[in-house]
Amino acid sequence: RAGDLYSDAIVVWPVIDNMRPIVVSNNIQLPYLIGAWENYIKNVFLVVLKYGDTCDKFIKPDKLSAEDLIKIKNGETGVEECLVNRLSFQRPSVIIANFKKLDPSLDINAIFQKPFKRRKTSLYTQIDNVIELRNKIVHDGFLDTTLTQKDISRFIENITEVADRLYKTLGKRYDFTPNFLF
Repeated sequence: RAGDLYSDAIVVWPVIDNMRPIVVSNNIQLPYLIGAWENYIKNVFLVVLKYGDTCDKFIKPDKLSAEDLIKIKNGETGVEECLVNRLSFQRPSVIIANFKKLDPSLDINAIFQKPFKRRKTSLYTQIDNVIELRNKIVHDGFLDTTLTQKDISRFIENITEVADRLYKTLGKRYDFTPNFLF
């Protein structure tokens, strides 16, 4: 109920909302969830780069630093890991572009654009908006007093749907049956 310090309901006084634990908690969760999301997509990309039938022109020596070469020489990491660590995997547009360079036959854009649960806004736009909010929280110290637990749950649902669609797309492309028994 609005006005209760522990409520998730939006009240009229933003000064009070800034002190409510649930508002702070919701804003803190977002960067961690996006970090996990980015790590998952990065690891999927790495697996496709290492083991998929991909274009070798993605691997270019000029993309490696002296530090990368030393780590590779010392056996601390592989070429693929060094290349992937230089890429971003937060925003849908960047994810789509990265996979397109790696394997043009993968239609990653369709994963984000296909409707989900009769929502009017695509997963692409919904996720991109949350990434924008995350950047404000992390880089500007912004606190969104309108961010609710329902919003966080919806974001988790959205990125889970994209992850499932990506897994199915890779199953079709690389001829394996996705296993969701986990």
